[in-house]
Amino acid sequence: MMKRFKLGIIGCGNMGQALLSSALKNKSFSFFICEKRLEVIKQIKERFKIYKRRIEFLDIDRLVELSDILIIAVKPQDIDIVLKNIKEKIDFYKRAPLIISIAAGITTDYLEKRLKDKIRLIRAMPNIAILVEEGMIALKRGRFAKDSDLNLAKDIFSLMGKTVEIKKEEDMDIVTALSGSGPAYVAYIIEAILKATAKLGLDKALSQRLIYQTFLGTLKLLIKNDFATQDLILKVASKKGTTERALDVFKKYQLDKIIYKAINSAFRRAREISFMFNKK
Repeated sequence: MMKRFKLGIIGCGNMGQALLSSALKNKSFSFFICEKRLEVIKQIKERFKIYKRRIEFLDIDRLVELSDILIIAVKPQDIDIVLKNIKEKIDFYKRAPLIISIAAGITTDYLEKRLKDKIRLIRAMPNIAILVEEGMIALKRGRFAKDSDLNLAKDIFSLMGKTVEIKKEEDMDIVTALSGSGPAYVAYIIEAILKATAKLGLDKALSQRLIYQTFLGTLKLLIKNDFATQDLILKVASKKGTTERALDVFKKYQLDKIIYKAINSAFRRAREISFMFNKK
């Protein structure tokens, strides 16, 4: 018989609702939501009205008491008051749910120090593509999380995309700069290409169809061939052809170095945010 789990979600903004939307597809989950914004509660009730029997709105006290799994989906600036409230309720009820945090930049060590001793904890770094169930979700287990806890987190997030386990905490800052921020990089590059084709006189709707399918097809080719990027470039870029001309411009203006500087800058900012919280 399938085990049923009660998931509590603290904070149900864009990421929280994306998580809820996907997780509702697993009938073994029921949900408790703690959300202080009345307009967001109204939005959730309307958006998920067909699931109203599986969703209940509670204060943080009851949510901690009843949840098997507690998902923290608040902004980093709200994390301290939330952790304080959770710890008080854990101490009072003498029980602790598995805690999964998707708060950006907040390390497992920071969370563990402010919660109960030997708390079972998973840190998750999803990106915005979970909105269409094509997200990339990095998972880092805390010191006391078991294999079964990690597998349960994978079960939840696999409904939203692909998961990967990160072994070293410091690598989460690189993950943030890569897959966390990555959708914005891709959108920026696509926007730049669309602007270029517009200047050259191509219809916008046609440009969109061409570029979107080109990106999708290229990614499928790379995945199929284990990301052999240079092989693909050589197959497309014939000698003295159009592709070679474009690549020469990329090389002249050192596009690879620009991309490195951009990702490195995002990485350094992610590390700064982590440091700000960890030094408290």
